[in-house]
Amino acid sequence: MKIKTWTALLLTLALLSPVLTACGKEETPPVADTGSGTVSETVSPAAPGTEEPEPIETEPAQTEKITEAVTEKQTEKIKEETTAEKVPEEPDILSLKKLKVGGKDYAGYEVKIIDEDEGLYVTEIVGKVSGWNLTYRGYAMIIDDPARLIVSNVPESAKYGYSVKKQMSTHGGIIAGINASGFNDPGESGGGNDLVGASMAEGKMRGTVEPYYHSLIMTKDNRFVVGKINDWTKANARDAMQFGPVLINDGKAVNDQTGGFIPGTHPRTAIGQRADGVIVLLVIDGRVEGSAGCGMEELIEIFTAYNCVTAGCCDGGSSCVLAYNDKVINKNSAEKPEEGRLIPNAWLVKSKSAK
Repeated sequence: MKIKTWTALLLTLALLSPVLTACGKEETPPVADTGSGTVSETVSPAAPGTEEPEPIETEPAQTEKITEAVTEKQTEKIKEETTAEKVPEEPDILSLKKLKVGGKDYAGYEVKIIDEDEGLYVTEIVGKVSGWNLTYRGYAMIIDDPARLIVSNVPESAKYGYSVKKQMSTHGGIIAGINASGFNDPGESGGGNDLVGASMAEGKMRGTVEPYYHSLIMTKDNRFVVGKINDWTKANARDAMQFGPVLINDGKAVNDQTGGFIPGTHPRTAIGQRADGVIVLLVIDGRVEGSAGCGMEELIEIFTAYNCVTAGCCDGGSSCVLAYNDKVINKNSAEKPEEGRLIPNAWLVKSKSAK
């Protein structure tokens, strides 16, 4: 009886052993066959009441996010630049964009230089002397802004005058220049600094106004006035010099044969201004091959073609020089044409970059 009971008990324990073992272990998730020779784990869903952890971003995802942010910033910047108020361009008062080197300007002369950055252009002037079978040649420089035209005075203490080129480099910030006043030069042996009449450079006076000579004045409001003007203060002068004669005044040809008037055909330097303020610098070569020089009538004709309402003569002869960009561009009759004569003052054109 006892043997049978122990035998039955042992049998029962043997049958229950696998069940007890399973109860003490976690269930292992089944493995699914993908049909490709590999297996993949099947992830069990999260238990109710628990949150799944957020996935950690990998490096490529972070890079993509930064790229998107940079692109967004760039887009915003482009929008700002597009919507921002644009700075208006300066008016092209000389119609420089329409001009072509080798073509004709509105006065009918051939364009040789166009400088849009400096607001100017240069033409070659060619014509016939009235009543003579003589040709004259020279250059005109047309400048957009009269505020840029100033006088340069060589110091009175200097033994010698300076060439136009030297006055340009000494002043600094200058793009062009022409000769201005006359000077005492007995036998053409003077030093070029014995000024005739008066000269004012940006308000600073040199010499004394001589009633015999005409005055060529650039006023503080950038009007070019000419004539027998003895009181430069009343004339509101900022830059001025004396010579002459007057060619055009208040839109009318004058041809006043007084002041610095010398009859005949000679090298000439003169200045004119249009009603809109545009400046015309004119230099006619003479006493050289190919150009006999000209008289007052020819100068008036040229300034009239350029619609100038005021015009007057500077000193002439072998002093006549037009320099641009540190080079003398006219064929003058000075001993050293590439430099020009030593003179007491000059009309200079400020570079736009120096304004």
